[in-house]
Amino acid sequence: MGSDPVRTLRLPMNSGPVTAVAAMPNGRSLVCASTDNVRMWNLADDSASDGARAAVPFQIVPGHHGGAISSILVDERSRYMLTTSGNRGWEGSSNNLHLGYEISPLDR
Repeated sequence: MGSDPVRTLRLPMNSGPVTAVAAMPNGRSLVCASTDNVRMWNLADDSASDGARAAVPFQIVPGHHGGAISSILVDERSRYMLTTSGNRGWEGSSNNLHLGYEISPLDR
């Protein structure tokens, strides 16, 4: 078993540290959160071998901005996703937030 990663995903330089990650049950997407946004990565994009990878390999999930996302939950049927964030008042004001999303899974 090797120690090299199978694949590396890089957030934009100004996104801040990763605070939560969740794999979608369909095996084709990964949800990754940082202090600026929640992003859904398309893991099914195998075009890296021919150099034609999409310029932006993720979608921004609207709703969160400016608070550290502490949790991402996806139900086993990929129907709902829940995210929570907040800065706990460390920056002078609190922005605690919980969002629920109805999602449509990608087919295998």
